[in-house]
Amino acid sequence: MLELERPRVDGLGVRMGAAGSASIASEMGYLRGMLSRDIIVEDPAICGGQPIVRGTRVLVRTLLAYLAAGKAPEEIDADFPSVSPDALRAVIAFRFGNEGSATLP
Repeated sequence: MLELERPRVDGLGVRMGAAGSASIASEMGYLRGMLSRDIIVEDPAICGGQPIVRGTRVLVRTLLAYLAAGKAPEEIDADFPSVSPDALRAVIAFRFGNEGSATLP
């Protein structure tokens, strides 16, 4: 049986790498259900209804752009101290749960 390496992004426990997004999405299924729903919100009264981290005005797409640019979680934390490591995990899980979305990077 082929054993896949558990995905990682530095200290976050998630990496977008060789395993491919399908295996990462299956690895993170529990995050999509639990964290994304509790942490990622869409409210028409805040940021035009775009997905944000609950309790902030930090757009999911902004955090994804930072990750896509290769920023480390520590750098993201410095720029967005209101975004917890759990919230960053939820952002990644949200992205993999919304791959067909035209509004996310």
